[in-house]
Amino acid sequence: MVDSKRPTLKDIAAALGVSSRAVSYALNDTGRLSVALRQRIRRVAAEMNYQPNIMARGLVQKKTYLLGALFPYARVSFFNAIISGIERACTDHGYDLLLGNASLLSASEEPRALGRLVNRNVDGILCAPDPRAYALFRPFTTGRIPVVQVMTRIHDLDLPYVGVDNEYGGYLATRHLIELGHRHIAFLGSNRSWYAEINDRYGGYTRALLETGVRIDLTRYRITCDLTPDGAMRATDDLLANVPRTTAIFAPTDHAAIGAIRACLKAGRRVPEDCSVVGYDDLELAALQIGYPLTTVAQPKERVGVLAFDLFQSALAQRPVESMLLRPELVVRSTTCPPRNG
Repeated sequence: MVDSKRPTLKDIAAALGVSSRAVSYALNDTGRLSVALRQRIRRVAAEMNYQPNIMARGLVQKKTYLLGALFPYARVSFFNAIISGIERACTDHGYDLLLGNASLLSASEEPRALGRLVNRNVDGILCAPDPRAYALFRPFTTGRIPVVQVMTRIHDLDLPYVGVDNEYGGYLATRHLIELGHRHIAFLGSNRSWYAEINDRYGGYTRALLETGVRIDLTRYRITCDLTPDGAMRATDDLLANVPRTTAIFAPTDHAAIGAIRACLKAGRRVPEDCSVVGYDDLELAALQIGYPLTTVAQPKERVGVLAFDLFQSALAQRPVESMLLRPELVVRSTTCPPRNG
């Protein structure tokens, strides 16, 4: 018969012949204990399948052990990997995660989802805020509820941020194409002017062109669109019709890169022999494209989630918090090669 009684600190203390306070110190990584004793207490607690009483601990420490996360995850699969990293960190530190879905397409979803998190008394919020939502997030600068911006940010707010260096990522992608021998490299920009991350990737694109002396007419080789597969396909249709010398395309999202590949094939251009394509994000689908595994810029998405949790914990403990900017990496697959004519 399974004993359904939940083990307590006293049970662990009795099993080891130590005080309950010593057990609490060991499990909460506080107090003055020897390394050997701390490890022994933790080992026995694990063997007894000890689970802390979150409600009781929360009352003592004035915490709910509930973390809010606000991301447009339902429509943007990119954020799912970040949320996985946050969930892993929550599990390791005894937190439950309350998800709120926000949409960059609906002005009403973000305030409603944010209000739900606040009303549930979360200890903090990790979010990818709409850059236009200054007034919505301004009250959080008081620090009453720690907020960490993740991947997107409102620059004018004094809130910590963890993200990836998009300018460097755009530079990596473009430099790769230039080193292959391409000189007629197009860029698919966003038709949303507030999309700072895409603008930063464009900045990396132009830096690579300037550094290597590649001179092209940016008014022709940069075309803006909705960075979905359909939007990018339509934009690439126009690009190839109006600028037929194009031999490479830097699409600043993987979804846009897929649309660009479709347009190239529809126009009778082989990928990569007639037109190389580079994406951005390294979504799971990038490596799974049948016949066209995508060369792309990989972002350390799960690590971003874990680090965002770390920043939240520092802010909650009122320790100094410094924003973090990680570096992406280029992943070369099958959609890039030297230009056919040179």
